[in-house]
Amino acid sequence: MLRAFNQHSNTEPIWKRATGMNMWLVILFIVSAFFMGLILFVPALQNVFYITNISAGQWIIVIALSLLSIVQVEIFNGFKKLRTNSGRTKLIEE
Repeated sequence: MLRAFNQHSNTEPIWKRATGMNMWLVILFIVSAFFMGLILFVPALQNVFYITNISAGQWIIVIALSLLSIVQVEIFNGFKKLRTNSGRTKLIEE
């Protein structure tokens, strides 16, 4: 769900894009997080979805892997921006 916020721009980092945030995306993120929380923490729903409790260490791994997705997209965006800027520089020099 976090990765959806990264898809706003192909070159600008996530912290520069916060001003033009899509309100529907934020609302649906909150609704999705709420339902995901229900499934993860309500025992009756855990049984329906075959979810087991995980330890604090496992939560840290889950959160780290989720954030790694954002880092991966930001690195890709950085390389794409460098490539785009270097192409413009070559056109100006010619």
